[in-house]
Amino acid sequence: MVLEENVIVGRRIQIRAVEYEDLPALVAWRNDPQVYRFFYEHEPLSMIMQKAWFDRLLQKSDEKFWIAEEITGGQAIGTVGLTHIDWRNRKAELSRVLIINEHRQRGLGSELVCLVLRHFFDHLNIWSLDKRNRANRAWFA
Repeated sequence: MVLEENVIVGRRIQIRAVEYEDLPALVAWRNDPQVYRFFYEHEPLSMIMQKAWFDRLLQKSDEKFWIAEEITGGQAIGTVGLTHIDWRNRKAELSRVLIINEHRQRGLGSELVCLVLRHFFDHLNIWSLDKRNRANRAWFA
């Protein structure tokens, strides 16, 4: 893992902060029935709803959210996040792990999780991963 300017680089993928320009792709991904069945909210999202969510996210100190991109070509292929970050007790939850359909079954999800966890432990100085949510129980059973 290499930390470059505003990008965390792995072997085949990199993660970067979400930008307003990413919101249309996030809406499309989240409205995919194969994807939204894994989320707590099951209603279709609009751009207005996604923008409101993003504006709230920017104000939070207990959440991080990134876009995953393939290094070759820079195509956005998914997302990953940390939620319920408890800076005092040094713990958080892994969340919003998503690899879009056409990039699945290539090991990119595993690489994405390993990349963000290395950043989680080595650079954010988080000591433990909370396993209360479904995604964490699935990844770390």
